[in-house]
Amino acid sequence: MVSTRGMVLRLVLYGAVLLYLAADFLLDGPLSRALRQGRQVVAAVAGTEITKDQLDQRIRECLWLAGHEKKPLPPAEFQAAHDAALNDLVDEILIDHEVAATNPAIPVSPQEIDERIRMLAGRFDNRTEMAAAVAGAGLRDEAALRSATATRIRREKWVESEIAPTVVVTQREARDWYEANRETQRIPERVAVRHVFLPTLDRPPEEVKAKMEAALAELVSGRKNFATLARETSEDPATKGKGGELGWITRGRVIADFTAAVFELQENNPTLIRSRIGWHLVEVTDRKPSEDRSFEDVRAETMSALEAIKRRDALRALRHGLRKDAMDKIRIFR
Repeated sequence: MVSTRGMVLRLVLYGAVLLYLAADFLLDGPLSRALRQGRQVVAAVAGTEITKDQLDQRIRECLWLAGHEKKPLPPAEFQAAHDAALNDLVDEILIDHEVAATNPAIPVSPQEIDERIRMLAGRFDNRTEMAAAVAGAGLRDEAALRSATATRIRREKWVESEIAPTVVVTQREARDWYEANRETQRIPERVAVRHVFLPTLDRPPEEVKAKMEAALAELVSGRKNFATLARETSEDPATKGKGGELGWITRGRVIADFTAAVFELQENNPTLIRSRIGWHLVEVTDRKPSEDRSFEDVRAETMSALEAIKRRDALRALRHGLRKDAMDKIRIFR
């Protein structure tokens, strides 16, 4: 029979161990750090862990959306992508906790999940690549993917319900913005242009100029028309099959030295122009002056732009509020 003294000693020892483990966890002690490093945990939010695999996957998503997924970034830009991805994951967990606490029954239909997964699949070249990405995000199978997708949709619906009242744009707001920014809404001066182009890269500029002078002579003499010259001579693949037509251009649309020269030309007066990338045989076929756009012309796009600004600001405020309320629940492990 175990003595009463022995039982008390064991209880004291067990209690001491439990107190140590609790303190180690709360204070991020050596045992807690060792266990976390083994799992490669980079953050914890209200008890929910974020692993390095999850963070790496989110960084890849951010780089993919920005068009950088196959290009190495400078350290400062990569750090910015890292921080943005980690902030997104932290905020998503906070939002998920709010959803669970305030509106856990937000409906998500199977059709919504199917459509979102189809959109996801379109980002990958094949099913193997997609499967690897899904596994990298810690999703074991299709059921886990569907569950995570439903959570994401539910999160988006909750956010929308929270910010929707603040992103409504009234006709008065749109008109006031239009009146304050009327000059920026003008349609700029523009010209209709066609060209024949030869680059000077890796070839003597004098040789290119001579070839373009010969083309201009053929055009002026009537031996060839512009469309024929474009098809036979031009090395601009975007326009050579369309008679050299660049369409309507404004001063800010194409390279500056080319644009500056083009806007000085008279209509129907083919001319040779040298830009930093080569020689152009250019003709201005029409010209339109700058003109006002009425409020009705820009009302829809103005209201959409103002709504986007309000939505951005409301989302930023929502995330900031969630962070502020949960500061003691967020732990980032460096």
